[in-house]
Amino acid sequence: MTSAIAQPADPPTHAPPSERIDLVVRPAERAMLIVAFPWLIVTAVVGLFCLAIAGKGAPAVLLVPVCMGLFALLAATVILMVQRFELTSARVRASRGVFSRITVDARLDHVRNITVTRSFLERILAIGTIRMTTAGVGPEVVWGFVARPIALAAHLRRSIDAADSVVRPSEPSIRSDDAPIDTPVQQPSEPTPSRPAEHAGATLPVIGLAGGIGAGKSTVAQAFARLGCLVIDSDVRAKAALDRPEVRDQLVRWWGDQVLTADRRIDRARVARIVFSDADERGRLERLVHPIVREDRARMIEEARAAGARAVIVDAPLLFEAGIDAECDAVVFVDAPREQRIQRVRQTRGWEPAELARREAAQMPIEDKRARSQYVVENHSKPSDLDGQAEDILRNVENGPDSADLLLPS
Repeated sequence: MTSAIAQPADPPTHAPPSERIDLVVRPAERAMLIVAFPWLIVTAVVGLFCLAIAGKGAPAVLLVPVCMGLFALLAATVILMVQRFELTSARVRASRGVFSRITVDARLDHVRNITVTRSFLERILAIGTIRMTTAGVGPEVVWGFVARPIALAAHLRRSIDAADSVVRPSEPSIRSDDAPIDTPVQQPSEPTPSRPAEHAGATLPVIGLAGGIGAGKSTVAQAFARLGCLVIDSDVRAKAALDRPEVRDQLVRWWGDQVLTADRRIDRARVARIVFSDADERGRLERLVHPIVREDRARMIEEARAAGARAVIVDAPLLFEAGIDAECDAVVFVDAPREQRIQRVRQTRGWEPAELARREAAQMPIEDKRARSQYVVENHSKPSDLDGQAEDILRNVENGPDSADLLLPS
């Protein structure tokens, strides 16, 4: 079941008259297979048990598990049909319940993070769950088992960002983009136009890169750049944001002159020591810097569209943790053995294994990142092999909005 615009004949039951209903969504019908899955497993076990003890009378006895299975599907259908998700001009809302109605909502300008989760079964069925959390001023709003969750989450994010700009124009968002800020600075790759100019107005795919620290996401990003993609290195953009005078002055007000170098620039190594030893300070830095990075990213995407880039590649250390995956049409997990990752961070950053483990402990587990990605690039072979893997992924993403569901990580 796809998303639908609310009709006047189907008014919301809880929205104040002053709110405009922009979107009404219900769970996808195929999600009943997931809801009923545990009961179907029980039904199969009961059926096998009946076959084992009934012998020749099995056909009659099998009516019991068949009825159980039908009841499970019916119950799952009812559970999904009574769920309703709404986006209004002021808030997001989720309602559910058969005999008693439970409604959870949050103001758009209070939502700080959007996360899309997709289990293995959800990826097979091309559905997902969207979670919207606030900065401690309201409950989590969950839209479960919706079709095309990535595109829907991107629509929600645009509505939330618009509400932020209207209601709180001077207050930075709490949504974050990045993690480490003390890695070597690299300039973002420029797009190599590989399509005619008339294609510049078409939809531009946005692909996120995820993976463990030292997996070689930058190397994979360069492979995409060689194929005509614009690469946005969020880590580089965060470093550039630190050099803004207003950001530098704010950091000095928080932490003193100790965060400045002799030439009055931000000492990124000292800032990193502060934020990686105190989660509250890290959150404060993210609330200051990441809205700047997000605006910068939006501008670069529009420039890439005008230049005729084939796609935009977002290389952000905290792609999932910050909810940036909701802005992406697909996510690529860059895989590399831990031994190679240890060797890379030792050579490029001077980290020992203990430091790598400390940094990774502050991020989502690697296994979870892989499970939530639609594609996997193996970055432990020859660099020339990366171009072929990147080309295959680009073709799949370009073939259609649901093509990312066709190639699951192994």
